[in-house]
Amino acid sequence: MVRFGGKSLIPLLALGLVSFAFGQEQKTVSAGLLVEANANTRHGYGLAGGLTGDYGITGALAAGIKLDYGSDFYDVSSFEALGFARYYFLKTLPFPLFVQAGAGLITLFEGDRRVSSVLADGSLGIRFPIKKFYTEQYVRFGWPTGFGFGLVIGYRFDLKKPRSAHAPPEEKDPEFLAGITNMEVIFPPNQADFDSRGPEYQALRDHNFYVLDRLVRFLKDNPGYTLYIVGRANPVTRTNAEESGILQPLSRRRADYVRGKLIELGIEGERLVSLGEGGLEALPDNAARNRRVTFRAEKAPSGVP
Repeated sequence: MVRFGGKSLIPLLALGLVSFAFGQEQKTVSAGLLVEANANTRHGYGLAGGLTGDYGITGALAAGIKLDYGSDFYDVSSFEALGFARYYFLKTLPFPLFVQAGAGLITLFEGDRRVSSVLADGSLGIRFPIKKFYTEQYVRFGWPTGFGFGLVIGYRFDLKKPRSAHAPPEEKDPEFLAGITNMEVIFPPNQADFDSRGPEYQALRDHNFYVLDRLVRFLKDNPGYTLYIVGRANPVTRTNAEESGILQPLSRRRADYVRGKLIELGIEGERLVSLGEGGLEALPDNAARNRRVTFRAEKAPSGVP
């Protein structure tokens, strides 16, 4: 292994802190506690615990740091410090998946002997958002360490700067305005209600309310916009009778339900238009997303409040 002095950690930690402070996933910081089983020592698997945090650069990209200390419960302990980049994919699912690549240093302590080496790391995981909290499960691999797996429990902090109340609506958050078309609320099968289902749908509810909260924030900051709420449904037989008799009414009820939730959250009803598109734009082999409600925001014509 390559030897490094203790001062070698300083540039790495500085780089990690910069990544932590100046990136953002939807302009939020995530900070959590981790517990991990890994193969950092020659005695096989050991247990480690530590801290992790990331700050998203865009809605799909994030950068952060990870620090952990572990032991094999014999005579070897390890300390890891690394910076990482993360990419979220399949974000329309209630549980976004991510792939992560990192680099840093690992130091092994065995009695009075200390050996440090460059560390290259990759991970594949899934994040479960629970309002402001989240959990993550992941598997990791890399060099010189082997396979490992872990759990993170953390909290997301919103660090958005207050927007000027005098700025024109279209200048307040144009990137977010374009992103509204990618937001989705997902419903359980054959249902036009996601809030009164059983505990197996808790993660789905958390995802949906997270989307609604972001829509409410945008609409309150941009009073000149109308939100079009488009309900959809999953076709099974793909017949005209199914479309007109089942899918169209179900999709409209879903849109009306979301509209009612937004009104409960403080948005004026006249700014919300609900539509039912049935199964007209159904995705092949994706029943879950076909049970969705999508959104489109449009600026009201001049002179219309």
